[in-house]
Amino acid sequence: MDIFYQTLYIIHKEYQKFLGTKSLVVLRAFIDGYVNREMEINPSHQSNFWKFNNFVASFYNDDINMNWDRILTAHTKTDEEAFDKFFYLLDKFLEKEPN
Repeated sequence: MDIFYQTLYIIHKEYQKFLGTKSLVVLRAFIDGYVNREMEINPSHQSNFWKFNNFVASFYNDDINMNWDRILTAHTKTDEEAFDKFFYLLDKFLEKEPN
């Protein structure tokens, strides 16, 4: 499994250690920073995570022009619930799009 996904699963289990709180908003900020840093270190490395947005939009039959985090927020009641739903959908995504 790609180190990016390994890192996400570690964060899922130990979110307090890495994020301080169970929050999709904070997770999105972490992911953005992580992906940007990876691109600086190795511009040729391309994760398939960019496909996750279309996967989430398709799962909810939503507009693909919305970001995955906005879609999840629109379909959940709390930031914590959206955080949990992210990892549920990430599992489903990786079943279809192995890295």
